[in-house]
Amino acid sequence: MKCLAALAAAAAAASAWAADDCSALVEAARAAYAGKQYQSAAGKLEQALGSCPLGVSLLLDLAKARFMAQEFEKASEALGRLLTAEPRHAAALKLQGDTLYLLGKNQEAEQSLVAASQLDPANPDANYALGRIYYQQSRYDESIEQLRKVLTLDPKSYRAYDNIGLAYEGLNDVPKAIANFQRAMELSAGVDPPYDWVYGNMSNLMHKEGDYKKAFQFGAEAAHRNPNSARNFFLTGRALGKLERWELAAKWLGQSVELDPQYAEARYQYSLALRKLGRTSEADAQLSAFREISAGQPRNRR
Repeated sequence: MKCLAALAAAAAAASAWAADDCSALVEAARAAYAGKQYQSAAGKLEQALGSCPLGVSLLLDLAKARFMAQEFEKASEALGRLLTAEPRHAAALKLQGDTLYLLGKNQEAEQSLVAASQLDPANPDANYALGRIYYQQSRYDESIEQLRKVLTLDPKSYRAYDNIGLAYEGLNDVPKAIANFQRAMELSAGVDPPYDWVYGNMSNLMHKEGDYKKAFQFGAEAAHRNPNSARNFFLTGRALGKLERWELAAKWLGQSVELDPQYAEARYQYSLALRKLGRTSEADAQLSAFREISAGQPRNRR
């Protein structure tokens, strides 16, 4: 009897230790994730899966950490394990769709997102992701259809209006593109952190339309809202170049290159501005960098 009691006590102690260890690992993983230490969070969650009861919530947390660490194959593997246990998990299907798209598995990504949308029709996230995918595939009408579903669920979704604007731009319907961009600006006016994408998108559209003054104004507003975006400085500098404000153009484009040294188009525009200013050796260096970066990039980049 004493032997059995001792074994039971030892088992209880081991179980309590395992539970404490599990709880500590999960807490540490979530703290690491909150601190944007995604690889560390994933490592701790892998450890937790060894000492905690296997549950879908842990696998979903692991997949999110792998996704944010840009470890997309590992994220997909964790999601596969989760979906094997629970095939109708809408959040996992949504994340699997995002992951598969980034892995270049477009058809599988679409299927996963459609399934997520059907399982959780009150959540607009899958519709938004589908709208983005269809836009990237130049399926503009289908993109608009999905993004309008987002607006049915969330009428103040400025991101949906912004992306509808992009889709109408793809259809060469400039008035509707502008109207949707303007609505996105109205809805995002006071958000924190400031939303800059729609101002950059409007700048790009104005550049295509040949209104370089407005392209500059919208680009500068985008940069004001997000001074860490190389794209925003590029759009503003490019517009200044078209306005033949070469000194200012060089400053904006130089900042774009500094923020993202792999931004090939910014390098090219910067080289043009430098050459206009007579800074030939610097222009040649930027042009050489442009050619080197471009050679290593896929031809059909979007």
